[in-house]
Amino acid sequence: MRQASIQHHFLDWLLAEMKIKNDKQLGEFLGFNAPVMSKIRHGQKVTAEFILRVHERTDIPVKVIREKLTDQNNESNAL
Repeated sequence: MRQASIQHHFLDWLLAEMKIKNDKQLGEFLGFNAPVMSKIRHGQKVTAEFILRVHERTDIPVKVIREKLTDQNNESNAL
């Protein structure tokens, strides 16, 4: 699975988990602007800062976030 696809599934999963409608609202919730969210959705590597911010704002364990950002887990847990 391509990196962009992995991140696409992760963001879709996060949107559903947080009951947020779109990337813009998710970015606002996480404290990132829309271009950052777009770059992540389209394949830019997810940074440690992004992972930590998701954890801090959602209480989702870092381990779960990292698992969701791997090929193997996303293939079995795709929406």
